[in-house]
Amino acid sequence: YQRRVRERKLSSHVLSMKFMQRKRLAEEVNKAREEMEEKIKQSQWTNKPNDRQSVILEEERMTVTESLPGRLSFKNFNPSIQKIMQEAEDEKRKKETEERENQKKLKKSQEQEERKNKKVKQKLDTDANADVSVQEMASHYAKLLEHVGGKRKRSEKETIEEK
Repeated sequence: YQRRVRERKLSSHVLSMKFMQRKRLAEEVNKAREEMEEKIKQSQWTNKPNDRQSVILEEERMTVTESLPGRLSFKNFNPSIQKIMQEAEDEKRKKETEERENQKKLKKSQEQEERKNKKVKQKLDTDANADVSVQEMASHYAKLLEHVGGKRKRSEKETIEEK
């Protein structure tokens, strides 16, 4: 025995309410946008390489300031333009040398840091192999300072009493 469940539909009065109209309108707009995106995607060119060939493209970006000036001059035809070109070239070389120097400094500082870390590690290794730990040595040194400080205070009292 199966009962057929009938799908209920909303009444025309509910459908005519403003919030329902806005919902319907939003759905239509979304559907139209999806259809438009699908059409655009299908209309775009696609390059399907053969199984035998594979193409690797590398995109190189170049800012406007790195490119050549719009006007060029050769063999002293336009000295002012050539001067601008020379200045741009000099600036480019200067930036390249500064970048190389910065890289050298960075590499040198990294090497120094590595050497320093290596020395600290060696010191920690030797401390770990020692008969007396660093903490024991520090506590012993603190007690020694207290003892010496106490003797100093007593000697000061004795000198004051003698006077």
